[in-house]
Amino acid sequence: MRAIEESEAEAVRAGEQAQKRSRKPYVLKSVSSVDKWPPAPFPFIGTYVPKGWKEVERVMCDSSGFGSPGEPALTLGQLQEYVRGRGVGFAYAIVNAGFFQVAVAVYERT
Repeated sequence: MRAIEESEAEAVRAGEQAQKRSRKPYVLKSVSSVDKWPPAPFPFIGTYVPKGWKEVERVMCDSSGFGSPGEPALTLGQLQEYVRGRGVGFAYAIVNAGFFQVAVAVYERT
């Protein structure tokens, strides 16, 4: 089992690297692009919040491919529906990762 502290430290390291490289969250420009997943094209930016964006929500998603509807973490299909429902203009990035799940942040422009 992975310790929470290890996961949080990894998110901080990823955030530092994302800031150095000026990484940006994935911006949904077309709802139909969601049909091309998997994989979801979200970068892992950890704790970094890029300038011009603010986090508005966070969702847990299955990253193993073995998740089922009804579990707390969204399956890929549920994530696709969620993103389609939000519509274009929102951005997404992985902010924390475990063995079988990832936390995906939803951003909007400030």
